[in-house]
Amino acid sequence: LAHLASILLPKKSLRNLSSWCVLQEHGNKQHMPPIIPFSPGGISYKRYKCYSLPQRGLDHRYPLEEVTYLDYLSKRAQWKMCHLEGQGKNESLLLPYLVGIVTIMLKNVQSGLKD
Repeated sequence: LAHLASILLPKKSLRNLSSWCVLQEHGNKQHMPPIIPFSPGGISYKRYKCYSLPQRGLDHRYPLEEVTYLDYLSKRAQWKMCHLEGQGKNESLLLPYLVGIVTIMLKNVQSGLKD
């Protein structure tokens, strides 16, 4: 080998080795991991609610869909029942607060009418 080649050979081999180390470090990562738009980290997270399908739209379905998506629909029915039960609990906790606000508003209106 010429003198210049013998100097450049270790440099090139070192660069080659460092690039292989970088490849091994990041080799298991996906280049573009799948991100669902409306999930956290997605581009439409907490935006564009007008384009999302309302939940009541999933209640009306074609009979063929009921057969095809039987597992999903059964899980959805369970989720809906749990959600409705939880909503009733939240309303029962909220009711005394709302009654207090309404009584204060009525007192303010009545005192305003007396003046």
